[in-house]
Amino acid sequence: MSLLNNIKDWSRRYYRFVIMDNTTFEEKIVFKLMPLSIFASLITAIFVLIILSISLVAFTPLREYIPGYGSTKQAQKIVALQNKIDSLDIVLTGIEHYERGVKMILLGKDFGEDTLTSANLEKREAKFTLTTHDSLLLQIKEEPAAKKEK
Repeated sequence: MSLLNNIKDWSRRYYRFVIMDNTTFEEKIVFKLMPLSIFASLITAIFVLIILSISLVAFTPLREYIPGYGSTKQAQKIVALQNKIDSLDIVLTGIEHYERGVKMILLGKDFGEDTLTSANLEKREAKFTLTTHDSLLLQIKEEPAAKKEK
């Protein structure tokens, strides 16, 4: 118990902190201090510095430099880009369905068949011949053109 009593006595004694001129030994500033008050003031100063640092980072744009925190503008840009990606995905899906339908028509298959593979899309020589329907359409198309020339 004597050690504890010695520490209590030491912390409650007043000490003199003097700043003096080196050449004249004149005392410029004199402080009467206790170790307990120095310890309490250091703890208070550290606590205030921690609170100031946290508030500086939390309430200013400095938080953008901390990993994991982004700016609100970046978050808004990310959401906008995600929306664009979703809409482009929908458009791409529509284009793929349209392309599949055109391929089915060109291959002469039913739309119900949904199995298009590279084996189904072999290159074939196209044979274009005029049918009776084509010749009738050509005649209808040529008649109005002949009337306009007259």
